[in-house]
Amino acid sequence: MIRRSQAFTLVELLIATTIMGVVLVFVFGTMVSSQKKAASIDDTVEVQQAARQIADIIERDLRHTGMMVADSAAMCGVDNTNAPDRFWVTDWETVIPGVDLDPRLGATLIGAVNLPLTSFFVVDSLVLEEATPAPAYDTDGDAVPDSDFALGGGVIIADQSNPARGSACGTITGVTPPNLLRVNLEAGALSAVVVGMLTPSLIAVPATEYAVDNSGRLFRGPFQLAENVEDLQVAWFIDADADNVVDAGEYLGDGVSADYAALGTNAANLREVRLSVVMRTPRPDQELTTGNPIITENRVAAAPVNDGFRRRVYTTVVRLRNLGRRIQF
Repeated sequence: MIRRSQAFTLVELLIATTIMGVVLVFVFGTMVSSQKKAASIDDTVEVQQAARQIADIIERDLRHTGMMVADSAAMCGVDNTNAPDRFWVTDWETVIPGVDLDPRLGATLIGAVNLPLTSFFVVDSLVLEEATPAPAYDTDGDAVPDSDFALGGGVIIADQSNPARGSACGTITGVTPPNLLRVNLEAGALSAVVVGMLTPSLIAVPATEYAVDNSGRLFRGPFQLAENVEDLQVAWFIDADADNVVDAGEYLGDGVSADYAALGTNAANLREVRLSVVMRTPRPDQELTTGNPIITENRVAAAPVNDGFRRRVYTTVVRLRNLGRRIQF
């Protein structure tokens, strides 16, 4: 008796191959979808953590601003409604607690009543320390620190005798010992001197600028902190009536009260700031059919874009411990 060998027919092979192909397509589709979701979750978590870390750094500087300098020079900025805000806080790292005992440190602009038309400012000293000078920066490349003003750093200028004149701020473009500063003023100004004001006493203090460029990079002075920062908004509580209470109209730049302007704003009455950092994921989520800018404070609402980017906002309120008393609600 002859036994025939058993085998699959061509039709059976085609059917089995088709079924296997369908199964593989389903399995690989599920894997790809899972990978995309995992990548989107990772991006979102990374953005949330980055926003929190950025806010922590800025909050630290805000809490220290105004330390050992006149309140009128504690802060300065630009309140944009169609772009990220920019602001300057005092460079507290140049002050040595326990050594610098004068509570009104600052370099005096010699003979200045208003801001000079030139960008060259003659000051009484490039070093803020009153006792045992310990400059923080080497500005002439000789390996010896000679100034508390850093080349490429920031500066805030105010009238400590008449703080209601406001403040101006910008970038230091040159430091020439013993007493010459070259400054590019980029924001704010001082209002005119009028009858009844005290004799002006203009001071310059080292500062740190926070700004976001057109590529979404956040800078602390000349140093980049983060990428994919879509917005940075600040609202300023100016306690105009000095009652230590947040009254209507006193939170400048919040979209309800007036916008903040450094010119004519008494920074000595600044008590608190609200900071909002908006970040987006580095890549769009292909499964997200929406994705629009997050609007905070007085930023003008943008048209919907539906670009697929996931966004997160981190908001913190910082009480400025070196200015005035603690706020009562």
